Parts: sequence; C-alpha cells; structure tokens
Amino acid sequence: MPSESSSTGAFIQADHLEFSYSSLPAVVDVSVSIPRGAMCALIGANGSGKSTLIRLLGGLLKPGSGEVIFDGASLSTLHPRERAKRIAYVPQSTSNVFPFTALEVVLTGRSPYSGRFRFESSYDEQIALGALEALDAAHLASRHITELSGGERQLVTVARALAQEPAVLLLDEPASALDLKHRTQLTRALRKLRDERGITILMITHDLMLLDSAADLIFAMKCGRVIASGAPEVVLNDSVLGEIYDAPVRTMRRDGRTFVWSEL
Repeated sequence: MPSESSSTGAFIQADHLEFSYSSLPAVVDVSVSIPRGAMCALIGANGSGKSTLIRLLGGLLKPGSGEVIFDGASLSTLHPRERAKRIAYVPQSTSNVFPFTALEVVLTGRSPYSGRFRFESSYDEQIALGALEALDAAHLASRHITELSGGERQLVTVARALAQEPAVLLLDEPASALDLKHRTQLTRALRKLRDERGITILMITHDLMLLDSAADLIFAMKCGRVIASGAPEVVLNDSVLGEIYDAPVRTMRRDGRTFVWSEL
C-alpha cells in the first residue's frame, strides 16, 4: 500500500519529529512535506532548530520520536551508502587543512560509488568537473583549496555535494561566506539544478530578499517548531518574520518581490 507521502506527492515527509540535546529540546513536533523537484527554504533566528531539522531530514541524526519518509519509504531503512547517493548535505562550514586541489576535493563526493580499494575513474572526474561547471567554478579546479577565499571554498563544497549526483540537496547556510555577486550566482545555479535536473533542494538561509525569486516553499521556525509554511508571499510578512526573529520587521511587496527591513 502506498505511503501517505506517496499519495500526497511529497518526496520527503517528516511526521512529528522530536529531537533533544541532552534535556534541551531542539526540534519539537515538526511535520513538514517537501514536494519532489521543489526548491525550499528554512528560515528562523539562530538557535531555532534549523540545522538540527535539516540533519534529521538527511538521516544524519536519529529522531527521538517521529519518522522521516523518503520517496515512499522510511529513511531509517536506507543503507548509508545508498542514502549518500540520493541525499547530499552541505554543512555551514568545513575545514580543509590539506592542500588538495579543488577538483580533488570535489572528487571525494564520488566516494559512495567507489569500493574500498577503487580509485576514481575518468568518469568520476568528468562528473566532478561538471559539478564545478554547474556552479561557474570550473576555473578553480586546479587551484589548491588552502589558497581559495572562504566564498570560493564554499562553492567547492557545494560542488562536492553535486558530485554525489543526489536527488536531494540539503544546504545549511550555503551563502554565508559569499558576497552579493556570488550569492546571486549560487542562487541561479541552484534554480538551474532544480529546473534542469529536477533536484529537490532545501536550504537554510538568512537571505530573505532572494527568496521570492528562489524558493517555491518556505518553512519558518521558532523555538524548535515550524510555525508557518507556504509560498514566499504567504510567509514573508510582518507578522511571521516579526515573530520568528522577535524584532520589529517590516515588509513591502512590489512587482512580485518582497522587500524586508528591520526597524531599529
């Protein structure tokens, strides 16, 4: 019998997730539905549970209660290697202390397809170069990762996730180290991945001004709970943003775009 997530068209379905660090609740009774091929955003103040939730959805944390359904089956039943082929996760920051080239770093994303003693093939290198090209970062391929700026390193990290050839891409503040030009570049690349490859994307972001043009669906979190969800024009308003950031926030829509600012 098809699962509820299959019948509703959800690719990822979280049902009543709970998670705590020691006795401190981080995610509280969260249920979300992410459609296949959608680009979704997770917003909220620091410490609201966003990073914990995205790691639960990627199978990197085990919920205290509740369940994640991925493509019609419980995520917990998916073998870690198979999960790594289908779900890629980009953390907030990574450390690269060895002077590998950017291409060598991206090639590590091919590890789910490699046996214990198998080296990367020319096909793996082709996939890795394609991942860099998808982010307009192919020019970084031969440069050492230790020589790159923080923003360039972040693009390489996202490319490494793309090299996994995932169906789902989970990103924890992928643009935090990027300037405005490269944030826009990354946003355009993610939209292209959604539109041309059908990749389902969920990203944590504080770039509210870019969400109108980027996100199909937004989830707003506060104190471990999703308190609002929907299209950008539904979630990006004074009331919701003021509540999740606990600050006087003002919004204005003009020409299909939402402008956001805080009153000091």
